[in-house]
Amino acid sequence: MSISKADITQKIINHYLQNFREDNDDIKKIFKSLADANTKIVILSLIEYMNVLEIDQKYLELLKLMNYIISHIKESHFQKIKEKIHEFIERSVETSISLSKKINIPKEVVAIYVERDQLVENIISSILKFGDNDTVRLILNFFNAGKVPEQIIMNILRILIREQGRLIKDYSNELLSKFLSTCTLVQSPRYRQIYAETMLLIYDNLSLCLENQDELNLKSIEDLSISIYSMVSQDWLQQPDYEVQSAAVNLIGYMVQFFPNNQIEKIADKIIDEFINQMKKQADKKITIWKGFNKILEKLLLTNKPYFEHSIKSIQVKLYDLYKSPIFSPNYEFDPEQQKKKNSLLEIIQNLAQFNIDSILDLYISRHQSKEIVEKIASLWITNFLVNRNYDKISIPMKKLLINSLSSISFDSNFEVRYALIEIIFTLCNQKQFFEDSLSDQSYDISFMLFFLIKQVSIHPQEIAEKKNIKFAPFLTTLENLKNRSQYVLQILTTNSVQTTKNFIWPYILEYIPNPSFSPGLSSILKSTYTYLTKYKEVYNQYPQGNIKVNEKIPKIGTILARLIILLRIPQFFKGLGQEILKSIPHILSVFLSKECSQEIHTHINDLDFIIQNESDDEKKLSDKIYQLWKVLLDQFENSEWFTSMHEDLIAMNSSYNKVPELQVHMMKLHGLILTKIESQETIKAQIDKFVTQVYNDYSNQQVNLNIDKVEPSTQMKLCLADTLALISTEKLDLVIDKIRNIMNSQIIQKKQQTGFASVLSMFNKPQTEEDALYPITSNLILSLGYICNRLNTKKLVLKIESHIINNLIPFLDKGGEEMQLCVHRTMEMISKGVIRIWNDCEEEEIKDLKRVFIKYKEKFYQRSILAFKMSKIPNIKTIAWETVSNLLRVDPPYSFEQHLNFFKDCIKFLDENVNILSSFEQPTIHLFQAMLSHQKLVSNPSKNPDQPNSEESSQIQEEKVFGDENGIVSVWEVLSTVIKIIEQNRDLEILCFYYNCLLKALFDKKLKAQEGKDIKFLTVILVIFLSHIYKPNRDLQTVSLFCLEKIMLGLNIYLDVNMRDIEIFNSDLIRQLSQKLSFEELQSLVNESVQRVSQEENVQVLNGFTSLHNKFYNQHEEKLSEQLGAIIQSYRAVFDVQVKLNSEEIQKDQLIGYVITILEKNLQKGLDILLDEKVAFPLTDFQERLLKRIVDNKSTLFKTFNHLTDVLNNPEDKIFKCKGDALTNSIIFIGFMFSLNSEILLNITKKYFASIFGTFVLRFSTSFDQDLNKNSQSRDEMDASKACLWAFKQMLQNSNKSHFLNDISTGLQTKLIDESLFEDGMSELMMIVSKNSRLCELSEMMEFLKPFILKKIKTQKSACLIVVSQLIHCSFFAQDFQDTRNHSLLPDWYNFLIDVLLANNQDSSEQIRSIVLRGIGNITYLHKYNIAGCLEDIKVEEDQNVLQSTENMEDIQDKKDQEENTQSENEGERNSQRKQLLDEKIAENLVQIIQDEEQKEFEKKKQPLFLISNERYAQIIEALFLGMDDTSDLCVKDTLNSLQNMIQFISDLFLQPYIFSLIQKVTINFEKQLSILRVTSFNLFGKLLEKIHICKEKDDYIQNQIHYVLISIIVHLLDESRQVRDVCKLNLEKIAKILNFEQLIKYLESEDQNQIEEFKAEFLEKDEIFMLNAMSLFTNNYQSKITAYIETLTEYTKSPDEKIKCSSILSLIYTFRYLNQDIQNLEIIQNVKERLYELLEKQSVNRKINNIDKYILKATIFLIKTIES
Repeated sequence: MSISKADITQKIINHYLQNFREDNDDIKKIFKSLADANTKIVILSLIEYMNVLEIDQKYLELLKLMNYIISHIKESHFQKIKEKIHEFIERSVETSISLSKKINIPKEVVAIYVERDQLVENIISSILKFGDNDTVRLILNFFNAGKVPEQIIMNILRILIREQGRLIKDYSNELLSKFLSTCTLVQSPRYRQIYAETMLLIYDNLSLCLENQDELNLKSIEDLSISIYSMVSQDWLQQPDYEVQSAAVNLIGYMVQFFPNNQIEKIADKIIDEFINQMKKQADKKITIWKGFNKILEKLLLTNKPYFEHSIKSIQVKLYDLYKSPIFSPNYEFDPEQQKKKNSLLEIIQNLAQFNIDSILDLYISRHQSKEIVEKIASLWITNFLVNRNYDKISIPMKKLLINSLSSISFDSNFEVRYALIEIIFTLCNQKQFFEDSLSDQSYDISFMLFFLIKQVSIHPQEIAEKKNIKFAPFLTTLENLKNRSQYVLQILTTNSVQTTKNFIWPYILEYIPNPSFSPGLSSILKSTYTYLTKYKEVYNQYPQGNIKVNEKIPKIGTILARLIILLRIPQFFKGLGQEILKSIPHILSVFLSKECSQEIHTHINDLDFIIQNESDDEKKLSDKIYQLWKVLLDQFENSEWFTSMHEDLIAMNSSYNKVPELQVHMMKLHGLILTKIESQETIKAQIDKFVTQVYNDYSNQQVNLNIDKVEPSTQMKLCLADTLALISTEKLDLVIDKIRNIMNSQIIQKKQQTGFASVLSMFNKPQTEEDALYPITSNLILSLGYICNRLNTKKLVLKIESHIINNLIPFLDKGGEEMQLCVHRTMEMISKGVIRIWNDCEEEEIKDLKRVFIKYKEKFYQRSILAFKMSKIPNIKTIAWETVSNLLRVDPPYSFEQHLNFFKDCIKFLDENVNILSSFEQPTIHLFQAMLSHQKLVSNPSKNPDQPNSEESSQIQEEKVFGDENGIVSVWEVLSTVIKIIEQNRDLEILCFYYNCLLKALFDKKLKAQEGKDIKFLTVILVIFLSHIYKPNRDLQTVSLFCLEKIMLGLNIYLDVNMRDIEIFNSDLIRQLSQKLSFEELQSLVNESVQRVSQEENVQVLNGFTSLHNKFYNQHEEKLSEQLGAIIQSYRAVFDVQVKLNSEEIQKDQLIGYVITILEKNLQKGLDILLDEKVAFPLTDFQERLLKRIVDNKSTLFKTFNHLTDVLNNPEDKIFKCKGDALTNSIIFIGFMFSLNSEILLNITKKYFASIFGTFVLRFSTSFDQDLNKNSQSRDEMDASKACLWAFKQMLQNSNKSHFLNDISTGLQTKLIDESLFEDGMSELMMIVSKNSRLCELSEMMEFLKPFILKKIKTQKSACLIVVSQLIHCSFFAQDFQDTRNHSLLPDWYNFLIDVLLANNQDSSEQIRSIVLRGIGNITYLHKYNIAGCLEDIKVEEDQNVLQSTENMEDIQDKKDQEENTQSENEGERNSQRKQLLDEKIAENLVQIIQDEEQKEFEKKKQPLFLISNERYAQIIEALFLGMDDTSDLCVKDTLNSLQNMIQFISDLFLQPYIFSLIQKVTINFEKQLSILRVTSFNLFGKLLEKIHICKEKDDYIQNQIHYVLISIIVHLLDESRQVRDVCKLNLEKIAKILNFEQLIKYLESEDQNQIEEFKAEFLEKDEIFMLNAMSLFTNNYQSKITAYIETLTEYTKSPDEKIKCSSILSLIYTFRYLNQDIQNLEIIQNVKERLYELLEKQSVNRKINNIDKYILKATIFLIKTIES
């Protein structure tokens, strides 16, 4: 191998060693690959270079590199350089030893030395993995017997023991002997510690050997171990340094494993004492001897367990102080070191327990009662550990002792103690044997466990919050932790095993449900209960029974259900309580009833669950649902004893809830429902007494006599008492009424020493003055009459309402006192509701007697309520009186209309005066409206109006307004219109919304029917009022008015679409339907009424709405004005704006617009220009739209306007405007708007002149991007010119005979047309759509229209026209009549015209236009693709070939003749005969051929192109493209290359032949262009030219001399940054392979696995790099004569400014360079490569940071280094 190459390689390696940076991972990997390629050179280079370096930071970086390489080195490579590495290690160790003896070294230098030693150790660790004996021996030799080794040697020995522990059996004796020989020499405490730890590693590995049953020299190990023990125990244990002592003791623990049994028995006690002493000394330090101690215990257990058993407890006692630590609790602050200590201590105690568990456990159980809290808690957690690990080994007595101990501490207040107890209970319950023990031995009392868990579960949230920050240090346990853990344990215990739950929990858990003390934990208790019952049912297919019904401890089902139903009233008081109650009720009930619950119960439960989960605020709904469920639950029991028992249970439970008013109320009503099931009247009466006493506890006889202040019961309790009596009355009506009647008639006889309610009743016999004190009770009982009326069903109520309710109320109507009157009025209101229910639900026959009787009571109630409403100052009484009157107004016979109306006015007046509380009167107001509309007709009788005050004001009102018809009958429509008019007096829209919302709700179930004629006038008033609100912008008022009107109009059978928000459509629909129902006169009255309403409203929206409705116009004409057209138009515009502002009628606006049109018609162009010169408005103003609509309606004006607007658009350069851009935009918007009007005239214009109109839009699209034309334009972005043009274009297409175009115009195309950067693509796409939907003549017309604009100066117009031309070359083929043979004769001129237009502009000064032309030329390709045009040369080639063949044949014949003349032939006659025969055969063949030729001609005729392109034409095209390739614009060059590559495949080979090499030469210039698209196009065109190279006569010369140079360019671009370039280069490579007939390369390119060559299968190479190098390898191996050319070309490419290409060329150059022979003629090339590479290295030296070029140099060096002999 050439020494030059070796020098270059060494130069590169040395260079990068000098500039190496350790932090670059890629470089490290490449160096590793370098080492893989030639390990010896790289490692030797490293070692040699490092040998001359000072030990500094640079040295460290290289040492790290060596460490990295060696850590990845293969064993085979290691073996080659093992000696050198050993030398390096040996030298490094010696250096370390010498450096360690230096003194006064700076700290930073010391840090370098330490890091160096560590790296050396890492290198040793890396090579040890090979298990090389020489390496092991090298390390062992560092350790000399009788000489204490240095620190680094000790470190290396430890590495050896750790890495090669499996070989310990081979050298353990040697090492132990050396340690033994030097033990006495070691004096330093630190070194003794290191010695001990190192020997411990040896013994640890020997232990593994014993476990694996490896062959060991145990006798020798025993002897050495005993000797070492003697020395260590005598000397080292006396060392005052505790770390040395600790290490020595730990070592002894490991060594003991190899002592003989007799020796162990002798020294065991001593060793154990040493360990204990050390552990006590190190109690507060990091203890490291646990493993050693555990090793001893394991050895003692294996040696002689009974022998040592007696001393185990003694050992534990000695160690006990170590166990008095908080670390055993999981709630102690976490510390990793403490966790290790805890695990080691637990392992020791477990080992001790193997000897005698009872002995150990007894010690810790005895500490459960310790007063020292840490000791107590530690003993509990250790007990839990021991029980968990050893339960089966614990004796029965010890288990009993444990249970008793736990029971005794179950009331401890310490959080951590309670937490630990929970865990122990959990551990015990998880032991299968535990419950068997408790069942087999009755002395086991484990009931406290459940009680304890339930107690923790029931910790109150308030207590948790109060003690949130309370913790018993040093533990982190809180009450919340306790509650959560106990909940978890209880749930797990009931979930895991049915049998466990049965033995431990069921049915005892039921005891805790009724107990209020456990309310906070009831959710968990219930969850556990139904979980157990569910699982039991799944397992046994039935619910558990047992002794649940007879067990005295288990509460009765009634008690349980009552407790749960009571708590349902506060479902969210404790989290999840409501849901858990509902889930558990069916299961618990099924257990007690021994049957499944009914579906009705489940339905009520599901309803309640929905309410609770959604946290509804509707308390009444929740209560009613609970009472329904309770009633259903009560129905499940048939025996009256159950109800009596439940009655007694509720009495007993009452005291538990007397502090919670909500629950007191709830319980009383539940109790009332139970009383409905009890037969004993005495029991019911007694309980009623108790209810009253419970509510009025302070109203005793003594308190009243003593005049003591009484505490009034809450309103809630009073209402509850009334409702409870009502609930009882649903089944016991007579009993309850009798009780109430007796009380109110004061007929109860007092008894001596009366107490309770009896003492209260006795007060009714006192004088009247004292009776007032008992009004609260009386009033409450009166109120209960009303509640009874509400609760009773109508069938029972109709029979009892007079005798049982009304008669008992009447005596108290006039009683004084606020509370009494409030209850009286409330009861009257409830009675009136009850009457309405009776009237609605019962048959006429059933209520006729009640109707007759109720009249006298109705009048009393009415008068009393009216008076209270007007006079009472108590808001509640006023509201209740309102409700009562509203109810009474609904009862037949009806009151007069005046009575209705006056009460309505009073209520409205009250509401107007109390607007701030309006929302609270929604229901009364709804009921008021219902009362007013409840009767179909009322009688007007103003003279007999008892409600109307007799005043002058009222008399005046009555004179002014008379209601009803001639008979005094007032219809419901008159009532409604009167009511609405009263409401309308309030102008506040929010208040109106309130009233109409109430009216709408009142109308919900009301069916109104209008009578034709008399009701229409009232309906008209109502209709107009609501329409006025619908026209207003207030959304709320509009909506409610719509709905009210919808309901009212149903009276005329008119159905309104309330969702129709368009006023015009709404009015049209309304008028249409009204016209079908009403006469003209009636409609006229509607109009008249609306006019009056408009004048009242003075509202713009109302004006617009009613104007639209009655459709009146007025005519207004102005004088015609012709001068000052601009000023006139502006003035009329201003007038129009005023009309709009004032909402003038449309006829006025149209008259104004008509006058403007008249003026414009006389000077149309000027007028239009004035309009165009205005600021752009899109959409158009109302004024502009009206003008254009009128223009479109006039054919003559339309033609003139359209022509002028298109002229402005097409020839903007000739027009004068203030802002030309705005004028053009206005023009296109005007045109678009006119098309949007669907004018028939415009449709005809479009049909006739579509080509010109389309051309106008094309030009406008282009000029919308013209900066000069759009200068100073005030159009905003959303109204810019291009968007306006697109909108107008769509309007034109939509309203023309070309509307189907729109189906093809996608959103993407629209975006392109308004985006300047995408406009050309958009226009091309649009032309394709137009061509497919047009005929050739239309395309020709379009071109004729656009042709003049190509010559104009406006560049944007010119470019748009040329885009159309270039696209027409492509898409004319798609015209609808293209295949029509009548057009074929026209096609040559058509296409030649298009081509001429393009060629004429190929040297335009505009880069954009040249680009369009060059792209358009490329479209000629489509003429060949679609077989439109053929190449003249194709035919000539065929003719020339025939002529050539004929000439050659003639020459051959002549040659033969000459030969025949020169030679004599004796067979001339014979030849003539043969010739004649051949001629005859030829004639016959020709006849057949003639027939075949005729057929072939007919077939070929169909395949012939429509016309031919001449040589001259193609020469012009090629010339234009050649000029394009030399263009200074990259855009033009790209378009040229694209056009060329498209055309080449269709141009005749004969024609193309002279141009090929010129084209190749021009194309290759662009290979290195900066734009990737240019490179892609160039390489692509080059590939197509390669396909044509076979036609060239000079091809052989090109292949020999040129193609290999171009080849290098292709190869280096295989790593181009563009993926497209890389792909095209691969294709070109394949073409070159075929040209060269390079079979090996062809096969490689066709193979799936292109990573075939072994040397390229490297991790440092990427896929594309592998491909490139494979290709380069194939060429260099097969074309060795071209290697010099390759190298020279690659050398030049290394100078490329593109980094990727430079990297690619460097990689290929160095790779190829290795194939260069060391010949004299190559020396100059070698020198050039060296210089170039050195130059690169020098440049890289300047840049201190390693970059991609460096990486590629190193990558390439990997291949070079492989060729150098090691």
